[in-house]
Amino acid sequence: MVKKRILISFFAIVPVLLLLSFQTISAQTLTITVEGRSPGQLKLTETTQMWPVSSGLPVVALGKRVYLSADTTRGGDTTATAPLVTWTLTAKPAGSTATFDSAGTTSGNSFVADMRGLYTITATIGSKTATQNIFVSVYKGITLTKNCAPCHQTPKTIDKFPQWSQSAHATMYKRGITGQLFGEYGTYCVKCHTTGWDSTLANGNFGYRAKITGWDTTWYKPRKPVNDTIHITPGDSSRWTLLETQYQSVDSVANIGCEQCHGPAQDHASTADPTKVAVSLQGSVCNVCHDLPPSYVVGGDWRQSNHATMPLSGEEAGRTTCYPCHSGAAIVKFAKNKTTPGYSATTDNVPSISCASCHDPHQAKNTTFSVRLLTLDSLVNGYKPQNPTGTGSMCMNCHHARENSQVRVTNQAKKFADRFYPHYSPQSDMFLGANGYEYGQNFTGEGTHKNVMPNACVTCHMAANPDTSVNRFAEANHYMKMVDQQGKDRVYACKGCHPSVTSSFDDVKASSDYDKNGKIEGVQTEIRGLLDQLKAKLPKDSTGEVVTMARDSMIVKNFPGYPKILGPMWDYYFVKNDWSNGVHNSRYAVSLLQASLLQLTGVEMTNNVIPQAYSLQQNYPNPFNPATTIEFSIPENTDVTLKVYDAVGREVETLHTGTLKTGNYKIIWNATNLASGVYYYKLSTVNYSTVKKMVFLK
Repeated sequence: MVKKRILISFFAIVPVLLLLSFQTISAQTLTITVEGRSPGQLKLTETTQMWPVSSGLPVVALGKRVYLSADTTRGGDTTATAPLVTWTLTAKPAGSTATFDSAGTTSGNSFVADMRGLYTITATIGSKTATQNIFVSVYKGITLTKNCAPCHQTPKTIDKFPQWSQSAHATMYKRGITGQLFGEYGTYCVKCHTTGWDSTLANGNFGYRAKITGWDTTWYKPRKPVNDTIHITPGDSSRWTLLETQYQSVDSVANIGCEQCHGPAQDHASTADPTKVAVSLQGSVCNVCHDLPPSYVVGGDWRQSNHATMPLSGEEAGRTTCYPCHSGAAIVKFAKNKTTPGYSATTDNVPSISCASCHDPHQAKNTTFSVRLLTLDSLVNGYKPQNPTGTGSMCMNCHHARENSQVRVTNQAKKFADRFYPHYSPQSDMFLGANGYEYGQNFTGEGTHKNVMPNACVTCHMAANPDTSVNRFAEANHYMKMVDQQGKDRVYACKGCHPSVTSSFDDVKASSDYDKNGKIEGVQTEIRGLLDQLKAKLPKDSTGEVVTMARDSMIVKNFPGYPKILGPMWDYYFVKNDWSNGVHNSRYAVSLLQASLLQLTGVEMTNNVIPQAYSLQQNYPNPFNPATTIEFSIPENTDVTLKVYDAVGREVETLHTGTLKTGNYKIIWNATNLASGVYYYKLSTVNYSTVKKMVFLK
């Protein structure tokens, strides 16, 4: 007995020790991140003269400030009360006098790159060190016909120039000064419509070249700026012609060129060294322009979104089985090749769904906002969308249940496996009205939103805030959530079809009392009521939630009604994990929840034949002891009551009360606790009522 206890103790302790060891090792991993700094983060305005923004790339323009951070776990020393990061410039170009702005005791730091060449930064936390190289260069420039094209035109692996030359980025400045944007152009627009703008730094950027050539005080003539804005006749190309012919050094950076997103490339172009240019999916690359409120808000919205931080993408970002959805890099590969994307747990470990994950910055302008052309072919159960889903297809390739509900529920009855619920994001399935567990009743295709929203998810989740004081150009919402940062429902997109909506999604009233609590309430309230009713009838784990894990399988197996409870358990999470409480598809959600409740109360649909009339069949067997089966047919969706009375008309039991869909049903009544005798059962609806007699003989 003593030996057995020792063995038990040993095997109980070892997993804990292994877990603690793994957690310690993981926590002690030290990395350095080159941080981006957007205008929004730096509180800059359109008219700010200094422009110390950073794209977060490890290739930096001469004279720019480099922002750095080390991990905040302090090398696993979670008990430390003070920062313990030591920063060192272990290598820098000859002649550089660069030093860190802080003494080197905080997790973040910065320095100014004062010379061209390679800088090596070392961060130390306790016994852990990490290094990061920063390469500093100057801008070379590019036009629509020269510079990057000789190399980046063929083969296909680097054929970005032809695509970029047809994009909105390539011609943004040209369209601005030829009146093709708004018929007017601000003197401050150049900060984002050109390459590397900073008029104070001699590194080849547009701002500096424009200043030393006089272009910055010439381009708007003969007009004069009014409130920093020039009115331009649409199609007037005189200014662009002047730039191309007399200011050619400025012309090559008068676009949002390759170097704006990949870093200054003079040294890369002269050596073809790939380490002297950068490729990054970080949102900070885009945010140096797209986060300048109140005019440009998409970047700031995105920074606050779950897509930016991916709180549910910890270790998942390093598992290819969780790709493409938990890796911004994997999504890009999936969009290019669904069949054989070639995922890598190392190079694709990018736990952020950034701008370039969904938008292709090199894409030609004939696509909507350069959204990657990714279609939704079908759900996991094979259901194919019956209507176009437009740009929402990009969302729907990740926001789906990942499993075939019918197959999973069937297999769960054979062996109760972990994670018995649809993946946390069955929004596409719900929106399309498909892949719930339907008990053979064929609810698939229910719902109307999918028929009137050509861009599906995007129609509502990215509807622009109409308040121009915070969103001047009515840019699409990239925060994505339908409840804003102040806790208010984003109902902008609803009002066109639902005039009753003022400030809440629950302003849309239900068509009937779905949860049968005696009140017709908002759709969301009704569906929450159904969820609460269903949860109350299902097996719970120690936290009070419906069981999902194999360790609690005996709770499920011993629960009354097993295995019939498996379908309701699945549908509970199918509706709950959709998180919209019916907004995506109230009809389908109600059908699943009501059918689940029926499954638990004993009423079963017998077949898929649509009855032509009401009927109540004679029970069988009759006489019976102790149980009998009652069958009935309902030719329309309606509220149904089925009750049993004794011989003198006293109500004995309510077998069912609630909404039933068109169909043929049966219910088994057990009279074990009653006396022998004659009983009556009555079927009642709004349009029909009938009674039949039965005999119970013990």
